[in-house]
Amino acid sequence: MITKYIVLNEQKILMVLRPYQYYATEAIVNRVKNTDKNGYIWHTTGSGKTLTSFKASQILMQLPQTRKMGKRITCSMGRA
Repeated sequence: MITKYIVLNEQKILMVLRPYQYYATEAIVNRVKNTDKNGYIWHTTGSGKTLTSFKASQILMQLPQTRKMGKRITCSMGRA
């Protein structure tokens, strides 16, 4: 399971999500999988929002209800 929450950066260094990044990533993935509502994750400056968003999008790309459209990635979600 831990390998699901590790990112290899450009300098070939493994970065492990911090606990709150893990929970935020799981919340994003669960929202996409289980509802058609939009969501909002709040983090402060320096909390790792980019890494959280990157990892969530990486996981979401593996879902069957997610499809690629050219270079853009879209999820099968309705509006809230």
